[in-house]
Amino acid sequence: GKSMSQTFDVKLGGGLEGGLRGMMRLSGDSLVWSSQNGDKKITINKREAQAAHWIRTGPKNFQFRIRQSDGFLHRFDGFDEKDQKALQSFCKDNLSISFSSEKLDVQGKNGGKFTCENEELVFKVPTTNAKTGEVTSEKMAFDISLNTVKNAQVNVTKDEILLEFSQPDSSKDHGATKKNECFLTEMRFFVPNNPEDEEEEGKRTVELLHSDILKHVVVESTGAQIAKLEAIKCKFPRNTFEIALYDSVFKMHSQTYDFSIKYKNIARIILVPNPSNQIYLVISLIEPERKGGTQYPAIVAVFDPDDEN
Repeated sequence: GKSMSQTFDVKLGGGLEGGLRGMMRLSGDSLVWSSQNGDKKITINKREAQAAHWIRTGPKNFQFRIRQSDGFLHRFDGFDEKDQKALQSFCKDNLSISFSSEKLDVQGKNGGKFTCENEELVFKVPTTNAKTGEVTSEKMAFDISLNTVKNAQVNVTKDEILLEFSQPDSSKDHGATKKNECFLTEMRFFVPNNPEDEEEEGKRTVELLHSDILKHVVVESTGAQIAKLEAIKCKFPRNTFEIALYDSVFKMHSQTYDFSIKYKNIARIILVPNPSNQIYLVISLIEPERKGGTQYPAIVAVFDPDDEN
């Protein structure tokens, strides 16, 4: 390997810390990226590196990706076309890994298929032959790093999957969390059903993809279940829930909703009597729960005082 060292001023790509600026240094048989604010450092050496990819993400922008042998993928954004040679020879000569240049699908089609590959959910778009309708190739349009997904919900009747993304911790300044900054909170996909899946697996295509995704999503650890309440009626959202209480969260589950609410996200709990002799339990939240475009700043459950349970 060559002994000279090279540096690149680039940002972390994807994920919660995407957009964090830093310096990448290539020297000896390791690649080191350190953030400008000194909070984060990524080191990848020869024995951990598995493969590298080079992807055009804009007219003048390129992303460099490097996968570790444990499957984890690092993305770095903001390279110029002229940086390709240096990175390519470093990967080959110093890290002894493959370096492939990949083209994204930019046809603008919104239909394709999802597959789980390593820790990524990859959306591939088919290119078809205009005359025969045959699929001639499949290219990636985008991918989602599943370690940034905090929950995946499935709606079997509508064949939909909803991905909820972890949000940056606003108490920590990532250099990225600025006021008025937008964050991706959720994405919803329609998954057309393939009748063959139902015949072979007894499940709809959407359910198979959902369980595939859940294998990779690290759903926050909730500790042991303390209690479970069945058939709790709620006014808001209007539904009947099964509520399970854990050490640090309580989970509300119904046919339409799946909420996981941390106790520390509760602002206050108010008991409100009402003329019909029922009692409303109002759980006011600091950060609202979301479902689709609707926000729920509070949960309102209804109890009958005569009901012993």
